[in-house]
Amino acid sequence: MELIMLVAQPDRIQQSIAVLSGSSVDIEPSSAYLMTLSINSRRTVGSVLNTIAKMYNETRHSMSWLTLGYNDISYIKESLIQKQLETKTINAYLCAVKGVLRTAWANNLISREQLDRVLSFKGVKGSTVKSNNRVEHEYIAKLMSTIDTVDPWSERGANIKSIRDAAMIVTMAYLGLRRSEVVSITMDNFDRDTGVILITGKGNRQRRVFLTGGVAKRVNLWIDDVRGDSPGYLFCPLRRYGKLSSLDTQMTSQAVYDMLNARIKDAGLGKISPHKLRHYFATTALEDGANIVTVRDLLGHSSTVTTEIYIAKSVDAERTAASNVSARCT
Repeated sequence: MELIMLVAQPDRIQQSIAVLSGSSVDIEPSSAYLMTLSINSRRTVGSVLNTIAKMYNETRHSMSWLTLGYNDISYIKESLIQKQLETKTINAYLCAVKGVLRTAWANNLISREQLDRVLSFKGVKGSTVKSNNRVEHEYIAKLMSTIDTVDPWSERGANIKSIRDAAMIVTMAYLGLRRSEVVSITMDNFDRDTGVILITGKGNRQRRVFLTGGVAKRVNLWIDDVRGDSPGYLFCPLRRYGKLSSLDTQMTSQAVYDMLNARIKDAGLGKISPHKLRHYFATTALEDGANIVTVRDLLGHSSTVTTEIYIAKSVDAERTAASNVSARCT
């Protein structure tokens, strides 16, 4: 499960922030927990908590989080298993519940004893065979070809949108950027002379990515023909007829998600998430001979263990290895 999200229910979160300075008894626990997460994680985790609340015929905001105990965690776990979710997904759901209760304890809403009982609950063990649904080079090529051949007369501003969308997609596919990182790039972070972009990723970890080849060509086309060199965000929202919005206005991660889905639909391709483009970058870089430490740094991971998760195993490679050993059997 991909834990990438936007701010959920900002009005309720603001209410929680206000309550924090007053009586802690009135804090809505799930909103208080979401405030401890990064902006790009709140939407997904909020959705997870809503799913759990539905098991009790409640919403995230009406759920009695403070009464959850060991048996409730067991019930939630079993319900998720019955849905045949992946092991890592089930454990992510359980971690979200534990996160709510940790925050509740930190705000003196539950006892340490109650928290310890919940935290003692073990997650699901085991793993599942990953489906071989890696993004291939042909997929990216067809996607970009469809964008490049858009009919500029089909809609006023269609060509401008195509230039921007193509530039954004290649920065994800060929630089390995998260969608939240793509929309955060500013002209101050981008040295056009050297092609270096300074990215601040998760955990405020900074890294450099390098704009070269076709990626540089598409990004520079967007700047030179449409955006201009003025300060502000590299990629900005477009109004009707392809008119530029304020360069100081940051696009949302959801806008990137919607844009990619629309382009994929136009190309008649199978649906993928923006994060799959990041997988494509990691897999391609490693197959082209880059060592895993280099790829780790380019992706902004804190550990190569995380980078290994992004490596799409080749079924053909596994079959070849098995056949080579089996050939010894006479």
